[in-house]
Amino acid sequence: MSAAGQYVHPLLIFPQKKWEIELLDGAPPGSIGGISDSGWITGPLFCKWLENFISIVRPSKQRPVDLILDGHYSHTRNIQITDRARETGISIVCLPPHSTDKMQPLDVAFMFPLKTYYAQAIESWLANQPGRIVRKLQVASLFGQAYMKAATMETAVKGFQKTGILPFKPDNFPDADFIFERQKNKGVEQPEDESNNG
Repeated sequence: MSAAGQYVHPLLIFPQKKWEIELLDGAPPGSIGGISDSGWITGPLFCKWLENFISIVRPSKQRPVDLILDGHYSHTRNIQITDRARETGISIVCLPPHSTDKMQPLDVAFMFPLKTYYAQAIESWLANQPGRIVRKLQVASLFGQAYMKAATMETAVKGFQKTGILPFKPDNFPDADFIFERQKNKGVEQPEDESNNG
């Protein structure tokens, strides 16, 4: 999603060996699909998503675009992605480890409503299909219902505002946030709040 409230079609990844077009039945319009052994993103799948991103956003060296990503290996250790981004005017910004809950607009504003709406869609489907379980062929349709509710302009704009990316707020996070994260990552426990100790 962008700070202007626009969304790029999602990539749905399924854990299987052979692609079936029916896996995208009911997916949000324009969605693309892929498969991997684990169901997680891979370098080639991310390349596929990036080409989709380029076709929609149409970045160029005259009209450059920043693409904010987490540090997943499929994003950061992929020379094909780096080269393609450079030639199409995309600057890839990788967030520091353990920071996406505060700095990634999707994590901050979009994922919670998406998960909530997806759970509601599953509950409704199960209530109307007694004795059945959700299988792979229902996933895209249930996800599509949730995505169409969660992918609002307001959600995207608020995600970038809350993270301090746009409008830019370099002092968006207090120093204490960084101290706590550093100590947490080293396994140091935080002192209890003394105000709660009677």
